Amino acid sequence: MFDSNQQVYPDRVPQIVSVSGVNVRADLVFTDAKGRDNNRQQKAAEKALAALQSVLPRLMGPNEVVLAIGFAQTQPSIFEQYFLGWSVFFIGRACLVVTNRGLLRFRIRSTGWAGWTWDNGVQGIGWGDLAEVRKRGIGNRYLTLRYRSGGKEKLWRMQATFCKKVVTLAPLLLNANLAESTPAAGPISLCPKCLAPLAAGVYRCPQCGQVFRDEKKLFWRTLLIPGGEFFYVRLAGWGILQALVEIVLLVAVIGLLADAVTSSGSDAETNVAAAGLIFLIWVVHKLAAHAQCRRVVRTFLPID
Repeated sequence: MFDSNQQVYPDRVPQIVSVSGVNVRADLVFTDAKGRDNNRQQKAAEKALAALQSVLPRLMGPNEVVLAIGFAQTQPSIFEQYFLGWSVFFIGRACLVVTNRGLLRFRIRSTGWAGWTWDNGVQGIGWGDLAEVRKRGIGNRYLTLRYRSGGKEKLWRMQATFCKKVVTLAPLLLNANLAESTPAAGPISLCPKCLAPLAAGVYRCPQCGQVFRDEKKLFWRTLLIPGGEFFYVRLAGWGILQALVEIVLLVAVIGLLADAVTSSGSDAETNVAAAGLIFLIWVVHKLAAHAQCRRVVRTFLPID
């Protein structure tokens, strides 16, 4: 495991402090990407650590320290980006905590204008199970994580400073943890109540019995209820918007078909073709919304 006292910046001596019940490398967490003290970074990190105080200390092992903390989001597919508009920028955000043992991801939910809270979703991956962490694209807000299992994940919407820190730390952490690989060889979701590992596609904790929202119910709510997929994952605001879009499209389809019945010749054919096109748009929009909400469900949403 990476030595918690190993120096990273040549002009900064390692400094470990206790914040919200966990050990933190102040020379890394409270500084900018070049190791210089930064008031803004310190305040943001202290706020995040306080927000995770109910869960993070339970996950930290002996001699484990926090090295960096920031925010990111799994990049949605081009299909979702094209058909879902602004919602792709807000759904699936996570607070990432980099430690000398691994990378912890906490699903978060927005509160108010700029606030957030932990949404009872947690996932972890040891550095020994990561094969590569690579910056991609233009700028410093995109990363690709490649797992030893062969899978990979693209992260986007990262703060530039946090992204640079991860890129700086990743080679050191990967090399120091080469012998720490596990049979999972990839990320593992944990029960927010008892922290037991959860199996993909099994929406009940084997240890404490906590039940999570599942993909089968998501499918039927997507199919039968306007905006039902978003309501199911507790995103009521987006559910209302989605429902309005779906209702408008379906009303247009019904109206065009009704006109086709009372029309004849080319007018009827035009109305039927237009209704078919709008219905196809409705189907594609629905599929994109379902894909986005399914990704949320797969991060294990507890049933309160």
